[in-house]
Amino acid sequence: MDKERQEEIIKLLTAKGAIQPCPRCHNPQFELIGEAFIQMFLDIGLAGAPRQNVPVPVIVVACKRCGYIAYHAEKVLDPNTQVKFRLYQQKMSTVMHLKRGE
Repeated sequence: MDKERQEEIIKLLTAKGAIQPCPRCHNPQFELIGEAFIQMFLDIGLAGAPRQNVPVPVIVVACKRCGYIAYHAEKVLDPNTQVKFRLYQQKMSTVMHLKRGE
């Protein structure tokens, strides 16, 4: 992640009030680890329907003292996340097609 994106994320977290100390050791210093996706499996509510694998874009931060990791949903912090999410979905779709030999 480049410095400009790091600064943008720190501003977004600060604007949302996400500046509290670590819930485990109460240290006020966190390190921005980066951006990632958490895979969530959602039931769509239909009997016998497969669960849907949904990647959720997140910001990952860690306490500088104890290493506690926290995730922040990018969609809440940054509306532009939807663009990155769509690109990720397209990439994953391509990878799945390649694995299947399509």
